[in-house]
Amino acid sequence: MILLSAGHHPLAKGAVYNGHNEHDEAVLWAEDVVNLIRPSLPVETVPTGHVSEKIKWINAQIGIHLICEIHFNSDESKRQAGSETLYCPGSMIGRAVAEVVQAALGGVFPPSRGAKEGWYQGDKSKGIVSLLEKTVRPAIIVEPEFIYNWDILQAGRKVACAELAKSLVEAATNITGEA
Repeated sequence: MILLSAGHHPLAKGAVYNGHNEHDEAVLWAEDVVNLIRPSLPVETVPTGHVSEKIKWINAQIGIHLICEIHFNSDESKRQAGSETLYCPGSMIGRAVAEVVQAALGGVFPPSRGAKEGWYQGDKSKGIVSLLEKTVRPAIIVEPEFIYNWDILQAGRKVACAELAKSLVEAATNITGEA
């Protein structure tokens, strides 16, 4: 089973740009990706809530092969673009999954910023992003595009969701050896 999670939560919506916020957009993407995966593999969305609640819920599930949380990057300069996929540092499976997913997303939202170890705010001294470190199955965080590139994000959404779904099915199949 694949689990899809929308980044942040209703009371802390993450990055905001021109009235659009990261959480609400991630909820829509998660729903789209779940609907695209469902014919191929069991898939479910993670209930929204604080990250500790999400992790507790995820770890209580049985038969999970892969977790993917959707976020949208932000940068104060508003000059960045592109996609990246984060994985738990030291996880060979997480890295392999992130590379498959990033290869798909990087083609939709260039430039590819790569598959990267998921240090909190990119800083090793701050530790590993909780969702990546504390879930019992491989987890990745996708950042398809920067929230302030709203028009680009919306123009590529349908294709990106399809590519994300396809790459998650491929990665889950690689983990389990079955489709």
